[in-house]
Amino acid sequence: MSEDLLTRLSAVSNLSVKRAMSNLGISEAAYERILRLTAALLPEHISRLQDAPDPAALAAEAHALKGVLSNIGASELSEQAAALETEARQGTVDRRGAFCGELSVLYEELTAALSEQQRAKPEGKADALAAQLSAIALAARNYELPLAQKLCERVYAFSYGAVWDERLEKLQGLLGQFDADGACALIDEWGVA
Repeated sequence: MSEDLLTRLSAVSNLSVKRAMSNLGISEAAYERILRLTAALLPEHISRLQDAPDPAALAAEAHALKGVLSNIGASELSEQAAALETEARQGTVDRRGAFCGELSVLYEELTAALSEQQRAKPEGKADALAAQLSAIALAARNYELPLAQKLCERVYAFSYGAVWDERLEKLQGLLGQFDADGACALIDEWGVA
């Protein structure tokens, strides 16, 4: 990760880059991939929050976001997600609008910071695969297995060759069995994410 990107990320509200990398025990490159994946998935999370048909669905999405936000170092927003989850479990949804607004700000700031870096460094096929596998692992670690399965299907559809097709079939099998730990271990074993 370049110093320029670190500087831009330091301007993102509610984001502690160094704390996140330390807590996760990952490299700057892995953290950057996780940030890119999170930024790509934030609009889906915001939509699910806004469209949650009932407090139980809202609580489930807030719970998922609590982990995602904690992983990227957005601890204040993670705490807000926890408060929204608690509130929704009690049958109220007063914080939903304000929280969605905060997430939208994070999304805009994060994508702006990352898009500058993206223009400077085009992503190759290997980098794209690593980023996609990181997204699958992040979703699985947060027990968002349907999302992890969906992402795995997208990667499989692109086809990275026979070896990767076989590996992805094995990964899809683990996700289909709701084996998040096994899926994460398999991705870690491959050493690309």
